[in-house]
Order: sequence, then structure tokens, then C-alpha cells
Amino acid sequence: MGGRAPVVLIQNTGLLETGDALRGTAMRMRVPLPCLVTWRGHGTLAAAGLSPAAETISGALLSRADVDSVAVLTEPTLRAWGVPCEIVSTDADLPGIARVFERARALEQPVAALLTRETTP
Repeated sequence: MGGRAPVVLIQNTGLLETGDALRGTAMRMRVPLPCLVTWRGHGTLAAAGLSPAAETISGALLSRADVDSVAVLTEPTLRAWGVPCEIVSTDADLPGIARVFERARALEQPVAALLTRETTP
């Protein structure tokens, strides 16, 4: 990373695919790495009246046709990996994104911003 300040912009599906690289490189080397993660499926959770933090992960939930299961798994997976995360609206919360950058530097490790998109009628 050569003295630079890296940033990752990735969809949550790709983040789940790269877990071992995140663990084996960024976490192990204590790289202050802000990860801007687009939270695919967040809207389907809201439309179904579900909250990712409140739901118990089960086969029934993960197989629901009206829910994108990656949305359910994103936050718990980050917690399991020891990656702090913050939910940030891409439409309004620039201070939230700044906090993720600051936390990554302070903790010297990856910190994720789970980017949601607020929609207006």
C-alpha cells in the first residue's frame, strides 16, 4: 500500500467473497482500510418489514423469495470478522462516511460503511 491511504469500494456480495483476503492481509497487517460497501438487498429487507440487526438468521429467512439473503448476512459476517461497521445513507450522510475513515485510521484496521440508498417518491 506503499504509504498511500487505500479505500475499498465493493458490493456486499463481493465483500463476502473476499473475506479471506481481508482477514489475511488488511486485518493481519493492521491496514487502516475504509470499506465503502454497497448493501445490495437492503431495500428488499425494508420492503418486507425486516431489520437485519433484529432478524434471527435461519433457513426459512435465507430462502424467502422476497428477501435478498446477502442483505441478511452482511452485517453479521462483518461482526464475525471483527470489522466494525456503520450504516450510512448515500443520499445524506457524508459525516457518517467521514467517521468510517476516522475509525479505520484510529483502529488501524478495516472499518465498513454499509451504504444504503434512501429513495424518495
